[in-house]
Amino acid sequence: MAAPDRDKRSPMAIAMDSASQVMSVALMMALPAAAGYWADSKLGSSPWLVVVGGVLGLAAGMTQLLRGMAGPTKKSERDDRNIK
Repeated sequence: MAAPDRDKRSPMAIAMDSASQVMSVALMMALPAAAGYWADSKLGSSPWLVVVGGVLGLAAGMTQLLRGMAGPTKKSERDDRNIK
């Protein structure tokens, strides 16, 4: 007997969701460091704001990555059961 399909979305929808999560994590990690670089160039406080931005970006990106790996939230699971 075949296992039931857990995700009823099309493969393209699953791929787009994965790509969106990857881009979200990448931007969360890169933008704070880029903002720190820009602020350092304006304020002349090199390299401290880049370091602070990098640490904040790493923390935000890892948090987002771990949330994405945890699976759907309870609210979305509840909504899925009501739709079926």
